This record gives sequence, structure tokens and C-alpha cells, in this order.
Amino acid sequence: MEDYTPIEGHGMIGNMLTVALVTTDGAIDWMCYPHFDSPAIFCAILDKDKGGFYSIRPSKDDYRTKQMYSPETNVLVTKFMSKEGVANLIDYMPIITYTDCPTKVKQYALGHKWLIRRITVVRGKMDFKFECRPAFNFARDPHQTAQIDDHTITFTSNGVTMSLHSECKMSVNEAHKSAEGHVTVSQGETLSFIFRDTGDNFMKHVQGHFDQYFPQMDDSNNDDDDEDGDGDGEGEDGEDGDDKGGALDHHPTLGEKAERQRRREAEAHRDSTHNIVITGNESNRRDVEKKDDEDGKKGDDKQPVNDTIKTHNDNNIDIKFTLPLADTTEKKIQHGGTWSSSSSSSSSTLSQKGNTNNNRRRHRNLSRELVLMIKYENRLFDNTVRYWQKWLSKCTYKGRWREVVERSALALKLMTFVPTGAIVASPTCSLPESVGGGRNWDYRYVWLRDAAFTIYAFMRIGFDEEATAFMGWVEERCKHTEEAEKLGEMPLLIMYSIDGGMKLPETELHHLSGYKNSPPVRIGNDAAHQVQLDIFGELLDSVYLYNKYGELVSYDFWTHLVKLLEWLADHWRDKDEGVWEVRSGRQHFVYSKLMCWVAFDRGLRLADRRSFPAPRAKWYRIRDEIYEDIMKHGWCEDKKILSQYYGSDELDASVLIAPLVFFIAPNDPRMLSTIKAILKNPKEGGLVSNSLVFRYDTSKSADGLEGEEGTFNICTFWLIEAMTRAGATTTTTTQRHDSHTSLSSLSSSSAPSSSSSTSSSTSPAKNSSSNTNNKDNKERNHDKDTNDDDDDGNMLNRARFMFEEMLAYANHLGLYGEETGLAGDSLGNFPQAFTHLSLISCAFNLDRALGKNGSR
Repeated sequence: MEDYTPIEGHGMIGNMLTVALVTTDGAIDWMCYPHFDSPAIFCAILDKDKGGFYSIRPSKDDYRTKQMYSPETNVLVTKFMSKEGVANLIDYMPIITYTDCPTKVKQYALGHKWLIRRITVVRGKMDFKFECRPAFNFARDPHQTAQIDDHTITFTSNGVTMSLHSECKMSVNEAHKSAEGHVTVSQGETLSFIFRDTGDNFMKHVQGHFDQYFPQMDDSNNDDDDEDGDGDGEGEDGEDGDDKGGALDHHPTLGEKAERQRRREAEAHRDSTHNIVITGNESNRRDVEKKDDEDGKKGDDKQPVNDTIKTHNDNNIDIKFTLPLADTTEKKIQHGGTWSSSSSSSSSTLSQKGNTNNNRRRHRNLSRELVLMIKYENRLFDNTVRYWQKWLSKCTYKGRWREVVERSALALKLMTFVPTGAIVASPTCSLPESVGGGRNWDYRYVWLRDAAFTIYAFMRIGFDEEATAFMGWVEERCKHTEEAEKLGEMPLLIMYSIDGGMKLPETELHHLSGYKNSPPVRIGNDAAHQVQLDIFGELLDSVYLYNKYGELVSYDFWTHLVKLLEWLADHWRDKDEGVWEVRSGRQHFVYSKLMCWVAFDRGLRLADRRSFPAPRAKWYRIRDEIYEDIMKHGWCEDKKILSQYYGSDELDASVLIAPLVFFIAPNDPRMLSTIKAILKNPKEGGLVSNSLVFRYDTSKSADGLEGEEGTFNICTFWLIEAMTRAGATTTTTTQRHDSHTSLSSLSSSSAPSSSSSTSSSTSPAKNSSSNTNNKDNKERNHDKDTNDDDDDGNMLNRARFMFEEMLAYANHLGLYGEETGLAGDSLGNFPQAFTHLSLISCAFNLDRALGKNGSR
């Protein structure tokens, strides 16, 4: 690649097994295969020279690009615009829907191990150049490149073979062991590139599993439209019945169609058919010959479509379609035997299937396998678009920031590993927290603390099945605490691999230069074996929320939780590395103590709600001890703040979690004082710069790491939500006070009075002292508001302003990384699940607070 694309200059596609990052220039510079935590095949984002990439772009450089997602999907569209024409590059990973789910979800989808890229020219014509240059195992393993034919090239490394297929001709670049080529695409033409694992036998899928991979996703049943009752679901309004039930109805396999055709021909009561024979070769245009059957009768208008495919020795393809006579004047047969339906589904716009004259496909002289592959890909595309749209329709959030919340939900879904229900912290590794710095970590794993935020965020907006799947993953981790204890670890690790593995050795890849020369590149994460006591609070909080809003937890699960709390009862006074995973030594971090309090509080609540047996007296005592310990040792009297750790006088944005987990009232003087201290500029000792929040001052809080970092996005959302709750609580309290005062005044004014000294304030002329007292009260209230800098009264409005500002720091697609730099650039791994989880929570609570208080 020529240069590094900014981190924020990427879109994300995926199949809930892994993801790929696509630059605004049409290059894929990151993809691990086959899973999130597998070795990378493309990682040019970490080394533009060695990392490997897959690029499709116009041949000339005089073009502009824009990037968007197809509405309500994770199908990415990169638009190239030049004087010569306009083209769309459509990137997606197919989704196949199943009904037999290992994670207890009613219906779940699993990614197909294909990466599909489509070029469609919508105006004029454009010349494109493409290159697929993989670098297996983070560019550590060599690979062999082989040209199977003009349209297929394979890449093999350590027993894994990936193949690239296309309708255009390709060649091997021996120097780079890559596939490359040039192609001119005219208006209306669509060109597909399929990158897949050759271990995936797609022919098996095509021949016998259309009913499994393309189930009917709509609630309607179209069996009545099937003329002959064979389940084709094909009616007179279109060969696939699209007008009746959509593009995702059951499509019979080619073998099924051929068998049914033979049966029909053998039946005496069949009147006639109308045949079209298409013969193709590279030098001659396909000829279309229409001929009637022997009896000369016209075909039945309702006779279904059937097709057979024959491959001759000269590699030409004859495709025979049996069509009703009434349709033959309307159907336009495309090259290679694919056709356009009259469906008006939302996916037809992207696939350009609505106008067959403007969707010419390059199927001349292609192998039978490739023709079928392209036809199969059309089905996959429709199914993928429909899947994402149907999934997102479950979202219950209809507030002010609907599109932002929905995009965050779609991003989180892409970071979900469907086979286990786990959600990775981020699909990338070693993207730096500051360019040139060494704070580069591998986030392709599952942090247990994400459980509480995940359960809360998903359930808040209606995605109960995802919460159920993740809770299943959490429960499995709790069942295997003995394994960790045998290794001398806490009963629970802070992070696991996506399949629950506990060994994540950290390695530095010195042969890679890092993003914009920011070494080291790290894979694995040694922080997995740190002591971070906060995870028990996040775990118990997630279980409590799930039991309250989702499904009831089992007694067996409860017994595992009791064991964890009993372990914590003996260790909550220990030091730990804290939520930020410092490498400078353990401390009594306030955040960790807060979450220990949460663990016992939620354990008690869950025990009472379900009447579970528990050592309640012991847990009550420990919970109260932790609370008093925090207020005594975690409170810095000099600065009036909740500090970073016991004995420290430094701020830490993690303490903003306190009102969010109901440890302290949002408008408690100690919490308000801490919020106001954080709101100050870093030069004044605060943590906020232009509405963005640093997690702590790295120059004052030694964390054992070199380099600087940007503002932490999750901390910004925590501050906004803490201010939202404080502002909403203060406003509500004020309203109640005003209401109480008005009622009292009304009561006293209506009651008889024998003394002017007890007259109501509604009659000020009767008592000058009342005027004096009211004036003094107003002055005192004004002084109080001035001293508080209007934060109590205006905190909710300021929270909204900060939220709107924070939305402006998302990238062009609404995605966030871990941090935001001083220049507004994205830093750290990208996208970041924790950031999007906190965004959803923040948007939900802020919207509710604004609505409750009548704000617009």
C-alpha cells in the first residue's frame, strides 16, 4: 500500500466470526481468519509494506470517494466518483440463518466464510485495478500462489488455501505472490470478486441446502402460491415469486429442479412448454432460439420456472430454461443464465437486479463452478441484506439519537462471536493510543467486565437474545473456576479467548513496524493474569440485570456465584492492578473497591428477589465495611474528590461509575464535587478538554507505561451520564420542592389568619417582613447558584451539549475507536465495543431525562 489510512478512515464488515476493515480508498488492510483472535491474513494497517492487503480502486487517481452503509445493514458501500463515471464498491461477508442454535437463541445467523466485493458502475464507465496480496499469520508464514485458470487464483500457507474468483481475468504477480489485474466496467455492469476458503464446499451448499441456508424470513407463508405443490413457491408474478413473498423464499436446488422437470415431461396431462436455449462462447454473442413443443400448444401461464445446466467439452455452457409463454416476452436473459426478478425489495438497489439490461454480467467462457458461484452469491447477498434489516427491526429505541444508537448496535453485533455468544473488546490489535508511542495492545478477546455493560445495553434497546447468548458464555466461565484456581489465578480471569480459553501469551512482532511506525506490535495479552477485583462487581451486576429483565437464573448458576462471593469476601481488601491494567504495581484502586461493593450488593438483591439461600448477615456486614472504607480512604478531603486510589490526591475518571451503579446519589455533595473537579481543564487540574475526558493525568499517575494517550471515549460517556443523572435528580428535586411550596402557600392563603405575622407570602403587602425574608432567600439562592457555577441547574443541558459534541467525533460511518486524539483523530483499537456500549447507555438515559423534564 502507498500510505497509511487514518484509523477513523475505515469501515467494518463482518460475519460474526471475524471482521475486515475497509478503507475509504477501497483497500482491505485488516482481516483475521477464520476468527477474531486468529492470525491475520491482511494487516497492512500495522505495516503498509509487509502486512498484506486487498485493494480495488480506479486506475486513475483523479477520483473522489465517499463511504456509507446500506441503510439498516452492515453492507458497506464505497463510492468512487470521477469525470469518467461513478461506481459503487460493495463489500460484505455473507450471513446464513439457522434455527438450531448452540447459544439458546431462537434463530441465529452464522457467517459464511466468504469475503465478497462487487463493482457496479452506475454512470459512465471506469477502469479499475485490483490486487490481492495476503500475508499469512501476521506476515510470518510464507505462502504459495497458483493460477488455476484466468478467473481463479489460490493462496496456500500451512495447510490453509484461500482462493480468489472473479468474472474478469487475473494474473499472478510472482514478485509479491499476489493476484492482480485491470478491468473496464461500463454503466450497468456488475463485477464480483469472491475470496473464500477452499475448504468450504460451496457446491454442496448449492446442490442440497438452499432450504437450510435461505429459509423464509418473513412471517407470511407462500405455499399457496405454489402451483404444483412442490414447494417451489414460484408464481405467475415472477419466476421466484418475489412479488409474493420476497427474495428470501425457498429456492429449490438445481438438482431438485432438474428432477422435477423430468417428472413433468413424463406426465401426460402436461400440455406444453416454451423453451429457450442459450448457447455462449467467447467469440459469438449468445443466440436465443424459441421453439414450441411437439404438440404445438401454448404453455400454461402458471407453469413454474425450471433450469438445467450442461457443460460441453468445448467449455461452452448451454442453459435450458422452461418458462411460461406469457413471461417470455418480458424476461431478459442475462449472460450465463442469470435473470432479473421483478422484486422491489430493498436489496435490489444495491445489486442492480431491477433492470437486467443495465446489469450485464461477464459470464462468457466461465467454468460451470464459477457460474454457479456467482448465482449463489446473488442469493447470499439478498439473504445478508434481509438478515441485517430484520435483526435491526427488533430495536426498541426510538429516541432523539435513533440512527446513532442503531449503528452502535449493528457494530456491536459485528463484534459478537455467534458460536459462543461472546463479544470481543475490539476486532483489532496494536493500534496505538498515541502515534509513535508504545501503548499498543491486543483487544481481540472477551473482557468479563464488559458483561454488565453488554447485558444492560442490549436489553435496554430490545436485543434480549444477544443478552441471553452472552450470559450463556458468562455462565460457562463461572462453571470452570477450579481450573483458574489450580493455576494460582483468581477464580475468574479478567479476559478470555472467544471460546473461553485462558492462555493468551503476549508476543511482540518485531518484523512489523506498527501503524505509522508505532512499535511494538503485540499479539496476546499478559494482562489476562492480572488481579482486577472489579470484575466480580460487573459479573454480579450483569447477572442481577439479566435475572430482572431477561430470564431467571438457575440454582446451579447461583451456587457458582456464591462461591465467587465467598472468595471475594476473603480478598476484597487486597490491592490489584485496577480497571486500567496498570503495570506499575498494585494499589487500592477506588474503582475496584466500588465494584466489590456492587458485587455484594447485587448478590444480596438477587438472593432476596429469588429467595436463594445465602449468608446474608455476612454479606451485609462486608458490603457496609466496603462502603465505609471507600468513604474514609478513597475520599481526598483536601481536593474534595473521590481519588484514584487510597492515599492519592489525583483524579481518575473511572470513579464516575459510582452514581451509575447506585453506590452514591448522583447529586450527593461528594459526587458533585468530584464531577466539577473532573470538568476542569487539565491545566487547572481537571480531566476535560473540549468536552472530551482523559482517564487520568499520565504525567502524575505513574502507570508503568511510556508515552502519552488521547482522551478515553468511554470516560466521556461516563461523565455525560453522571451529569445527566445529577442534573435530572437536581431538577426533579427542585420541582418537588417548588410543588411542595406552592401547595403549602395555597393552603395557608386559603386558611383564616388572626395575625399578620403568620400571613401567607401570597399577601406580601400585609407583612413587610415577608418581603424582606423572600428577598434574602432569593439572594441566598442566587449566591448558591453563582458559587456552584450554575452546574446543578444546568448540568443536564451541559450533558446534552457534551453528548452532541461527542457524536461529532465519530467517524464518517458513526464508528468509534478507544480514544480520541487532540486533533480529533481516532486512536487505539478500532472499533471499540466498550465505547459503543456506553454510547447506547448514555443516549438512552439522556433521552429519558430530557423527555421527563420537558426539554427539546
